[in-house]
Amino acid sequence: MQLTPNFALWEFERSDKAIEHGIDNRAPLFAVGNARVLCAAVLEPWRWLIGVDAGAEVPIEVRSGYRCKPLNKIVGGVALSRHLTAEAADCKPVGFDIDEAFSLLYELAMDGVPVDKAILYAPERGGSIHVAYSTSIEPRRRFYFWPAGRSLELWTPP
Repeated sequence: MQLTPNFALWEFERSDKAIEHGIDNRAPLFAVGNARVLCAAVLEPWRWLIGVDAGAEVPIEVRSGYRCKPLNKIVGGVALSRHLTAEAADCKPVGFDIDEAFSLLYELAMDGVPVDKAILYAPERGGSIHVAYSTSIEPRRRFYFWPAGRSLELWTPP
């Protein structure tokens, strides 16, 4: 099922850990709706802006989207993770600088795109970007960096 023009449901449900542990990680209907909103409201505009900056289309790989409770526990997710409701995704732009992509996401958030929280993970932590939103609260537009061997730090634009 296509969620938006550039993102499909299978990307949100795919998980090597779920396969390894025999876990059914199919998203329930409410989570499918949340994933669709996350893609339409945040990921599609972000993908577009990265493409404008790069001068070409740049795909965004969803590395972790929806997680059922057993999968969330196995991967060490927090108890109230937005992945449980598909209101978050860990993403990486393909062939594009991750720091620049994070800065562009920040620009979008400051222009009104409803990013509640974004975390730039250091390469040792996977080198991806966690993007979360919620339709139930006003976006807080919190941006963090999580370096290797240290705790989460507030991120400020360069």
